[in-house]
Amino acid sequence: MTDENYRINPNRLNYLLDQYKLEVSDLASRLTPSNKKRDVFIQQINDVLNDKIKVELKFIKKLDTIFEKGLNWYILNTDIKIEPTKSIFFRKPNIAVESDIIFESKKIVTAFEEKKFELLYLSKLINYNLDRKLNRYTSDKLPINVANEMVNKFAQFSNIKINKATQNKDRDKAYLEYLIRIIEQYNVFVFEFIEAPNKKNPVNYNGFLISPNVIVLKREKSYRREIFTLLHEFAHYLLDLEAIDDVDIEDIKTHSEQEKWCNEFAYHFLMHDNLAEFEKLDFTKDNTQLGTIVSEFYKKTYLSKQAIYTRLKIDHKITLSDYNTAMKAVSDYLEREAAEKKLKNNKNGKGGFPRQEIKSNLLKDIIKYNYFSGNIDENRAMSYLNIKKADKFERAIYS
Repeated sequence: MTDENYRINPNRLNYLLDQYKLEVSDLASRLTPSNKKRDVFIQQINDVLNDKIKVELKFIKKLDTIFEKGLNWYILNTDIKIEPTKSIFFRKPNIAVESDIIFESKKIVTAFEEKKFELLYLSKLINYNLDRKLNRYTSDKLPINVANEMVNKFAQFSNIKINKATQNKDRDKAYLEYLIRIIEQYNVFVFEFIEAPNKKNPVNYNGFLISPNVIVLKREKSYRREIFTLLHEFAHYLLDLEAIDDVDIEDIKTHSEQEKWCNEFAYHFLMHDNLAEFEKLDFTKDNTQLGTIVSEFYKKTYLSKQAIYTRLKIDHKITLSDYNTAMKAVSDYLEREAAEKKLKNNKNGKGGFPRQEIKSNLLKDIIKYNYFSGNIDENRAMSYLNIKKADKFERAIYS
């Protein structure tokens, strides 16, 4: 591109506005913080949409800081149809409102949906079978029964290997990876999204499911929260219902009936063998052993203490006063622990948050087979695998 004026394809800009549910005024506000300039941008955007003007390159660059499509994308003459198959935001027009997700979150969801299309294409090139392996369930099935069924199914994969360093270092992270490896066996992609620390506008969801088979988890400081979110999104997969969720582990029966079902599934999956013993508990008259027994179930399961206390509250096995006191104590403890860990990491010159996501083996297989089939080159394969160095690529591709 040279220093001249360019025609932005009105169809393409309108496509983005529709996809992200942005008004012209919303886009103008993102282009400038100035009220005076905002009116100028509103007029300019309207003129672009009506194909009345050409714009300078700096306008396209400013536009691309928002949508990140690449400069050429906006000026291509090829129109794009607004179709349900192309975006969850077209398939479920109200999902952004229902989920109350911000623009930055929508961009991440869109990026993973685009990744899904690429992987589906690459899988077809090598005849990689990604057909669904699990039945679709309906919400009239009791979540406890489906959870028990899945626990039994998962048991057949007890020999699955995970990262030994992870297993030795962090029991919770090891279990999260173990669950991911099993879910992949059923042709479901599971990706972790790790957000940069201290981001100005952090994403406001814990996870989401994109049809037909992509689960995305936001890396949490608590792996137990992430474990619960994974199982919640897997429940959405079992119901074959797309969702973008702020999973509330402290309110296991909340939101819509669908969300309640998914939370119940996750709870029963994680409690499983300990359920009968747990249901006998009652601290409404005597709370002297409350903290001790909750700690025991914390050790025996992969539920957080918040989720355990919340379940006791839901089942009326704990007074509201005791519940509030316990939850505050847990919250205070976690805040102190996080502060101490941050201080320790700062002293050691380390970041306070793990930066390496749990990789998708399902993605890795598809990329490897395409690389060896000559469908993609080394640079593209490294990009898909998020590998920067050639020696790491060699180890990954031949492992």
